[in-house]
Amino acid sequence: MKLTPPFELFSEIECEIVKMSSHGEGIGISEQYPGWYFYIPFCYPGEKVKCKVFASHRGYSKADNLEILVHSEDKITPRCQYFGKCSGCQWQDISYDRQLELKDELLKRAFYYGSRDIYDTLPFFPPVSSPLQYEYRSKITPHFNKPRPDDEVSVGFMQKGRRSVMDIEECILGTPAVNEGYKNLRVKVKENITSYKKGASLIIRESLQPSKEDPSQEEWGTVTDHKGLITTKVGEYRFTFPAGSFFQINTSILPSLIDYVSAQLAKIQPKPKYLLDAYCGSGFFAVGCSSGFEKVVGVDVNQQSIDYATGNAEMNSLQNCSFQVGQAEIIFDGLSFTGKDAAVIIDPPRKGCSTDFLEQLVKFSPEGIVYISCNPFSQAKDLTELLKLCKGTGFTYKVDQVRVFDLFPMTMHGEGLVTLIKVKEE
Repeated sequence: MKLTPPFELFSEIECEIVKMSSHGEGIGISEQYPGWYFYIPFCYPGEKVKCKVFASHRGYSKADNLEILVHSEDKITPRCQYFGKCSGCQWQDISYDRQLELKDELLKRAFYYGSRDIYDTLPFFPPVSSPLQYEYRSKITPHFNKPRPDDEVSVGFMQKGRRSVMDIEECILGTPAVNEGYKNLRVKVKENITSYKKGASLIIRESLQPSKEDPSQEEWGTVTDHKGLITTKVGEYRFTFPAGSFFQINTSILPSLIDYVSAQLAKIQPKPKYLLDAYCGSGFFAVGCSSGFEKVVGVDVNQQSIDYATGNAEMNSLQNCSFQVGQAEIIFDGLSFTGKDAAVIIDPPRKGCSTDFLEQLVKFSPEGIVYISCNPFSQAKDLTELLKLCKGTGFTYKVDQVRVFDLFPMTMHGEGLVTLIKVKEE
């Protein structure tokens, strides 16, 4: 590998895009500079581009996209007037079918590097598409900076490749209610900008509220206070949680996600009596997948999350759900059941699971595991570690399915799901 670039900074170079990076950029190669890679935004495999290098690192350079010389046949005209300048979306200019293919490729690449020893045995299934590709975001978090005197304040999102906020009037990924709330909040901020000592990050989150015309009915409105309460529906279930807390923002696909996880849990035979939801948050999976289990336990490190999870179970009249606060690394010690009759749902932070947690998970030895992750690279690493820890125990886990759910259309992000079923060690 070459350590230093064989060209000057700000050189203009023609490249062929061969694959996508995990950050949604095209990775290009140049006949002129073999062995060197170029990371270029807004381009796709098969395209030829002219780029301008603005930074170089060991073995690769970052470059601006100056011109597409040969276009992909999947290229489309982006719907958003801000696309290419706003940092929010990466893939709005490529067909949705191709987006799904690229997310599937990124998932497989993550497991190729993170679980290479078992990669050839992994059963990859087709991506699950989002019912909505636009108007799906139930939350947006725009920003503004304190303007200089006589400057108009910009309220919007970060500009691509810059530290400045771009003035944006609407986000077409946001739901109609979110954009209506955003429009009103923009006006309020601009009219009262002198009352702000510095800039701020805002929140606009969709929530069910009493209808203005008929208070006995509900309609979608918005909450703009981080501490305000959100009420939403996912299929037959209702959830309440603070606006600033974590809850998946693409509600159009969440019923399918719950149905899928429930179907994966139903594959485990004999059917487990108990379900443990590690990293449970406000109880989304514990509540949504509770049907058919004698007892469901959710654990989270945050007491506030546990309080809302408990309230959500009560609001949905679920008698089999309970929640407790505790570190994920020691959650198995306080359970009233063993892994022999249990299944586990894991939905950890982006960094994945700690070794301590995985060691205790193997010791608990549930009959099946469904692992959900927004980061397939940490997910693949955890899978490898888990299977290594099983060696010599007399059992291991068979990977039943690996697939991506598209919770974030028009971006490079996807949610990886892995189903593991306990089997005898060979």
